[in-house]
Amino acid sequence: MNVFLQRYKIPILISLVSGLAFIALTRESNWLNAIFAFLGALFGMILIDSESVIYAYILDGASERGKKIKSLVKKFDIKGFAQYLEEYDYTFGESSIKSVFFQLILFVFSLYVITTGSIVFVQTLTLSMFANLLYSQHIELQKTSTLKRWFWFNDGKISGKFFSGYLVLVLLLVIFQYTFL
Repeated sequence: MNVFLQRYKIPILISLVSGLAFIALTRESNWLNAIFAFLGALFGMILIDSESVIYAYILDGASERGKKIKSLVKKFDIKGFAQYLEEYDYTFGESSIKSVFFQLILFVFSLYVITTGSIVFVQTLTLSMFANLLYSQHIELQKTSTLKRWFWFNDGKISGKFFSGYLVLVLLLVIFQYTFL
């Protein structure tokens, strides 16, 4: 199977469902806002993996990892970038976006954006990003059997009961966000 589709088919589906749920729950009738809803949801998915590009261009462009990512971006090799992330994503160490702390900040920000009736693009971006982060967390736990990058404040040492409770809480928060629409 194509590496790009293997890595992104579920996140794209999550994004499209987030956009569709937003349109349905807000009863959006303006076609331009509907397009912005889907674009925002897709962009939310893209932002999650953008941290690698930010790392390569801003934080450590001289490292081997930075050089490899820069070359893939320069060539606009999307398949190669997806394959590189698929192989090495879990060896990158701590991450700003893929962390529980970022999820907390994103939740607060998304509540603000949703309750103020802000721009449709930003609303669906935050909802999609929150849902896709939850999926990313699940996939990382499946592939590495640890969430050390996500729970870096606790060295990734979490019990099964704690994670189950955390997962239920995050799912309830996602549902709670949709009730404000």
